[in-house]
Amino acid sequence: MRKLEKTAQGYFDKGLAESTKKSYSSARNRYLAFCTESALDPFPVNEHKLSLFVSYAAQSGLKYQTIKCYLSGLRYAQISL
Repeated sequence: MRKLEKTAQGYFDKGLAESTKKSYSSARNRYLAFCTESALDPFPVNEHKLSLFVSYAAQSGLKYQTIKCYLSGLRYAQISL
């Protein structure tokens, strides 16, 4: 089963452009930093944590498009665990 999971992950990763992977990595890092600051267990991601993170990101001055991209990145991180 592990080999099949590895193959599936490979296909999943190939579906993203390198620039998207970089953006998603930035989102994950920012989210992990937020969770550390807030003493939250980052995974699994849930609506409550996302709501707090979006508020944090907006207060930090991030624009709507960046926050939207970060949410996509967190979705990707959650699925790829």
